[in-house]
Amino acid sequence: MLVMENIGVVGASFRNESSELLAQLTVPKSERTDRLPELARQVGVRELVYIPTCNRGEVAFQGDGKVAKQEYRRRVFRALVDREPRAGEAERSLRAWVGEGAVEHLFLGLVFMLALIGLRKFRSCPKPVQDCWR
Repeated sequence: MLVMENIGVVGASFRNESSELLAQLTVPKSERTDRLPELARQVGVRELVYIPTCNRGEVAFQGDGKVAKQEYRRRVFRALVDREPRAGEAERSLRAWVGEGAVEHLFLGLVFMLALIGLRKFRSCPKPVQDCWR
């Protein structure tokens, strides 16, 4: 049974991390099919979704409710960067949301992405159509 409190998100964005670390946290598109099941195993979750964008990388997952949020940060860091984080490094580098906060974070990200897609489509419309909608 899925319990909202078991949903988590761990990730970093350009706002709180360097582009160098973001590059290390990025799984190349050509490797995702092979790496994601192993990533789920390393993080210790049955279900995992990798969410890369142009300015962030996040991992959403269903946890077991027994692992602390900070531990998921360390596990995701270790799995993606391929080394143990230094003391406090995972906590400083990666943001984490659990439960209702994680669901809200995912929902807001989805709404933002859909708005961007809609804006691009709107901008490609002929000017008279754009004027009609203003």
